[in-house]
Amino acid sequence: MLSYIYDYGFNIYINSILNTIILKNKIQVVKRFIMTGKSAGIYRNILQRLNIIKPIISKNIINSSISILKKNKYMKPSNTPYNFNEWLVGLVDGDGCFHVYINNEGTKISFKLKIVQSVYNEKLIHYIKKELGVGNINKSGGMINYEITNKKNIKEIILPIFDNYKLLSSKRFNYLKFKECILIMDNENLSRELKIDLIKFIKKIDIPKNYKSDAFNGLNIRDIKSEDDVNKIVSKSWLSGFIEAEGSFNLVVKDKKMKRIVHGFGISQKLDLILLYSIKYIFHIKSNICYKEKHNYYLLDTTNSKNIEIIINYLITDDYSTYLKGIKSFEFSLWRRSYLKYKGDYNRLIEIREFIRNKKK
Repeated sequence: MLSYIYDYGFNIYINSILNTIILKNKIQVVKRFIMTGKSAGIYRNILQRLNIIKPIISKNIINSSISILKKNKYMKPSNTPYNFNEWLVGLVDGDGCFHVYINNEGTKISFKLKIVQSVYNEKLIHYIKKELGVGNINKSGGMINYEITNKKNIKEIILPIFDNYKLLSSKRFNYLKFKECILIMDNENLSRELKIDLIKFIKKIDIPKNYKSDAFNGLNIRDIKSEDDVNKIVSKSWLSGFIEAEGSFNLVVKDKKMKRIVHGFGISQKLDLILLYSIKYIFHIKSNICYKEKHNYYLLDTTNSKNIEIIINYLITDDYSTYLKGIKSFEFSLWRRSYLKYKGDYNRLIEIREFIRNKKK
């Protein structure tokens, strides 16, 4: 039987609620509530579901999970069907966010899933709304937003998707907080006042240091040796969605005098370094992940021809369409065709690069 430990200071969190719940003339009532076994159980269950209270897992269990992953062979593009739900989770891991709002009076709670893109990628936003069949689209400046705020739609459409296909980034933690708040609002056994207090408490919980999505099943960076270790966690549809948000297909000038230009691929992250290591092994990239101190993010990139060909093969289906759905589909198609047709043709590749840059403007 698994026992539980308080990895991130459960007692600190419980004590901190005394400072975060402000009820006029009811401080003593709140203190008595917190000290009761029943209420402690409520808070403990909340923290447990947020992966703050974690099970003690033996090395044998972890090694067994890794062993199972290693038995799965690498899937070729033609054998992997596109899955919109997994793609959406990958995109949200890159460019989405879950919000819980409390009004100034502290009496009203609202929920929102939001995805923001440049108007350059408007096609992507309309594609998502068409597939989900709910939500609203609005533009502000040079940005276009897709939002779902109807709680019924969130519960019936969004929660099942993100429960079935876990977020792989630290946004998993934010999603669990988001879902916990919805469950509290729907709990008929809790008073309105207590619901507000519990949601305020959850909103103030910071993500633990070095948090990692439970989708990785105990797998650590040092355990990853090949794509076989991660290909059952990082699906092709998820990675395609993540590339829509975070990836870039580049034409890199290596030497102007020698007129040398090559194809490149890059993807970056501020957190969740394990994602970059997973992608590194999926695409067989030998170059190291580097830290860009000026902008505070990690970058995985390559201009190696073998890697470029693996990426091209990975992102196309058996009928030569692509797993990408937004403007990245257009950029990838130009990038792919120019590699196959104009590799080494400096003048032609420069024209294509400028064409893409002008489209973005």
